[in-house]
Amino acid sequence: MPVTFVLVNQNTRKYYFPMIHLTKMTAIHFDAYLGKAIERYANEIAQSNNEDLHTAKVKAHEQFQDVLPIGLTSPNQYFFDVVLTASDTTIGMIWYMLKDKNNFKEAFICDFMINEDYQNQGFGSQTIEQLLLLVKENQINAVGLFVFKHNQTALALYEKFNFQIYRSTPSGFNMRRWLNTPSWE
Repeated sequence: MPVTFVLVNQNTRKYYFPMIHLTKMTAIHFDAYLGKAIERYANEIAQSNNEDLHTAKVKAHEQFQDVLPIGLTSPNQYFFDVVLTASDTTIGMIWYMLKDKNNFKEAFICDFMINEDYQNQGFGSQTIEQLLLLVKENQINAVGLFVFKHNQTALALYEKFNFQIYRSTPSGFNMRRWLNTPSWE
């Protein structure tokens, strides 16, 4: 069943129905996604760290294997397709990992992509809106992510949604957006 929300603009009190919805990624989509994702991530590593592509591919493959030891059904990993509501066309994906430590729950975005033909049309913003609503409903305290410094488009998108940089590395930024205040006990 799709995850679809009616969003309300608090200033105008107008309702609107998003043009996209999130659906759980199927095994078929996951299998098609995984190889491309590792390749894309390796290219990001190579570009950000000035490494040769072979070394970056080895690192990317190892990192994916560590996080996804049993693929799509690895614990605390949530994969969604981004689907156009009107045509039921998959136009992208988003994946987050749930981290739960000492009553602090964080949805860490591991990968997020809108297909090139659908970029710069607001679908990335709607995907982030839907993800924020979904994780907030599940009592998650924050959403975190890492963005490469050279990806200024992504950085601008996350800043638009009030993600704050909390750590800078030579290759990028760790960012976080608070949703629900954790109860520290």
